[in-house]
Amino acid sequence: MDSEGAERRSNRRADVVLVLVVAGASTAAGLLFMARHPVYSLRTADAEGPRLEQGFRLPRVPGYEWRSHDKTLVLALRVGCPYCEASMDFYGRLVEIEKQGKGGVHVLAIYQEQAESISLGAPDLPRSLATLPDISFSKLRILSTPTVVLVDSSGVAQSVWRGRLSPELENQLLLAVWPAAGRGTTNDSR
Repeated sequence: MDSEGAERRSNRRADVVLVLVVAGASTAAGLLFMARHPVYSLRTADAEGPRLEQGFRLPRVPGYEWRSHDKTLVLALRVGCPYCEASMDFYGRLVEIEKQGKGGVHVLAIYQEQAESISLGAPDLPRSLATLPDISFSKLRILSTPTVVLVDSSGVAQSVWRGRLSPELENQLLLAVWPAAGRGTTNDSR
């Protein structure tokens, strides 16, 4: 009986070790996936429907006219979105390039939240960034944040970037929006 009991205990230990190894491997795989695909999903009852794609004509946004600029770079952000917060330095660079008057592109941040929530919940937001609160993301087909959209003067999405952008994608965005500004401006310090 003693050898049978010892064998059972040994089997239980092996089972526990196996469960721990599988759980650890699953967690590591999930974290690796999230690190490579960082978006903050808005999939809730009010954020269902088709996803924003290039060529989609965006509806009018309250408080802004697409035709007021040749192009608008829309930053769809959310208070509490860790990827939005981690991208604030890049958004500040976009505002600085806009200030230099390159290419008639206006940078505009939009939020679903009310203005009070934005001022309290997004302290790192560049002060000179034009911001519109209380925008329905579902009407714009925005299902995750951050989402960056280059919109022409007729309201058509020319390009769409989702999630926290790698330095390479930041450079792609800069080159697409301001061709001269993208060269040599990649921030590799992350």
